[in-house]
Amino acid sequence: MIGRKFSIEQRIKWSKTAKRYNFGNWMKKGELAPQLKNRKIIKGKDHYNWQGGKTSLTQKIRNSKQMQDWRLLVFIKNHYSCVACGDNRGNNLNADHIIPLSYILKRYLIKTFDDALKCPIIWDTNNGRTLCISCHKKTDTWGEKAKNFTLN
Repeated sequence: MIGRKFSIEQRIKWSKTAKRYNFGNWMKKGELAPQLKNRKIIKGKDHYNWQGGKTSLTQKIRNSKQMQDWRLLVFIKNHYSCVACGDNRGNNLNADHIIPLSYILKRYLIKTFDDALKCPIIWDTNNGRTLCISCHKKTDTWGEKAKNFTLN
């Protein structure tokens, strides 16, 4: 559609439509469309698709701001390169817990996000390393293999 020339008739038709719905004013102000202003927003337990808040604890931890900060600190500590092979390509690196998060949650009986925030080993950058995806897949802390992890 880029660079396509539209006829005068088509542009006039669009202009009339825009004037009829008064698109210009509310769109410029960043407001909701007039049709949506009085609509009640239903969320949480009142929403029809509510499934009892079934976000798992690991998802809450992994999606938290604290985990983003931990990940960044691990990357900085390892100079944004894989500790195994030295790869430093962007979008190819993972921050990996040396002692897996699932093992920590099980070992320290962490049941809530508040308990996880209080557990120092989860947020310790010395328990983190930077690995490229191919090296990470070879470790015993990758994916389902982490469930069988034991400390030696």
